[in-house]
Amino acid sequence: MVEINTNEFVRHNHNFFSVFHLRKCYVSLCQKIFNDRGFDRCFNGKVDSSLIYKRDLVWAALNVIQYMIDFNQLAEAQRLLERINGCNGLCSSEDTGDKGCGCE
Repeated sequence: MVEINTNEFVRHNHNFFSVFHLRKCYVSLCQKIFNDRGFDRCFNGKVDSSLIYKRDLVWAALNVIQYMIDFNQLAEAQRLLERINGCNGLCSSEDTGDKGCGCE
């Protein structure tokens, strides 16, 4: 956005950072865990420990990214987000339901 102020130009930059797909991945992992347990009254069902591990790392990443954003470390936050959301990261297209990253 550019405002004209007499003979000066004032430029305002607004940075936007989206963790939508990372949150979607987190919810997807949680749903898989709930489905594995089958909503058994006693929660006796077996859960794939790798799902719990991935869920915990995604939750930690969400919190670290928020911390970085709060302290204006946007490049580091973006780098972490890209590593986790990448095709070989924790949140692959399988977890988010997205297609088109090109990885098999």
